[in-house]
Amino acid sequence: MLFDLRALRQWNAAKLRALSRYALRRAGEDRLPQVAGSLTFTTVLSVVPILTVAFALFTAFPMFKSFRADIEGYMFSNLVPGNISRPILTYLNQFSTNAKGLTAAGLIGLVVTSVMTMLTVENALNAIWRVRQRRPLAQRVLVFWALVTFGPVLIGASLSVSSYMVSISAGYVHKLPFGLGVIVGVVPILLSAIAFAMLYVFVPNTYVARRDAFLAGLIAAVAFEVAKRIFGSYVAHIPTYTAVYGAFATLPIFLTWIYVSWLVTLLGATIASTLPIIRQGYWQRRTFPGSEFFDALGVLLLLYRAREQAPRTVAELEIGRRLQLEAEYLADLLAKLKALHLVGKLQQDRSEAHWALLCDAHTTTLRPLYEKLVLNLPRLPRTSLARLLGDTQALAAQLHNPALDSTLENVFATGERGVAAASQTAAPAPMSPVPAAARA
Repeated sequence: MLFDLRALRQWNAAKLRALSRYALRRAGEDRLPQVAGSLTFTTVLSVVPILTVAFALFTAFPMFKSFRADIEGYMFSNLVPGNISRPILTYLNQFSTNAKGLTAAGLIGLVVTSVMTMLTVENALNAIWRVRQRRPLAQRVLVFWALVTFGPVLIGASLSVSSYMVSISAGYVHKLPFGLGVIVGVVPILLSAIAFAMLYVFVPNTYVARRDAFLAGLIAAVAFEVAKRIFGSYVAHIPTYTAVYGAFATLPIFLTWIYVSWLVTLLGATIASTLPIIRQGYWQRRTFPGSEFFDALGVLLLLYRAREQAPRTVAELEIGRRLQLEAEYLADLLAKLKALHLVGKLQQDRSEAHWALLCDAHTTTLRPLYEKLVLNLPRLPRTSLARLLGDTQALAAQLHNPALDSTLENVFATGERGVAAASQTAAPAPMSPVPAAARA
């Protein structure tokens, strides 16, 4: 199930307000309006090269030629408001035809422009998922090349099947049986949802659960359809652009629609990235000075215990579930622990990442972790305070804490003994019950 229904019953107005604030904060952190504007500009520069590269597949393989008309009809009846789709389709077909007459150098430039745009899209989605490590360039190009080439083929095949379903029922949608008519009407939304889900699963360089991607894709597809109808109605009934720009009105209208489309796409990506957090309730977590240090100790303790039994690793999602840490925060914390050579990451292809403890808990102390996450005394001479004090050795000596020289094993053993002692104290003895005042 996508959500725990019992947990949903416990939600109240305060939790909904907190969730709304969290969603707005995430949208502000991701700068979705600004990113959508940037992607709009790059899309205008690359829409013709991308369509040229994609439709070149249908020219190269005669078996796919019948798909082109279906895809063009789908794109400009479902992706663009109807009152501006015809002139845009005419212009883009003219531009694509002109692009076919380019030289080899010009075609290389088109391909490079397409790839650069796709890399911009990847950077935007990686930022939403808080991904820092990028794929190798060759792998990134292959992923986008597969999306550009095989995506239209799959859409064309699906549309051909839909057309066949309509044709065997006399070709009139309004005469179709109710069930078949609903299926034919829902197909465009499902195709858009699948396209969004593929974008959310394959483009970010991180593991994205298929159910989260599809649910976010479905929400984005419905929002896209609603936005298309509202935008089309606005352009048709409030001809502001036509009155101001005249025959040139198609361009600003198209730019505005591209911006709205990217905004919906990025909102869907934000939903996909936050669904695990919302489902587990991690968005309610409160932080305080030093909380990152304690969270890191929790991660190390979990991995320390995992060393005693096979497979001696813990999945990243399991770490987040056990410690109730959101995915982006946990990924950043694990990256810091990895930089200290305390933990190591095990991952094959796009499978879920697993983590293992690499350091020796018998000899590794708390000091490196404390200096990384709380107070870095070795850098004290480089601070602005050092310019006033001159000599910072005395201050460093006063701030030096010998307790940080304790090993991880001693810390974990002390904590476990404390938990055991607390449990024994809390449990009443069978022959001499603990008084109520003592238990309080």
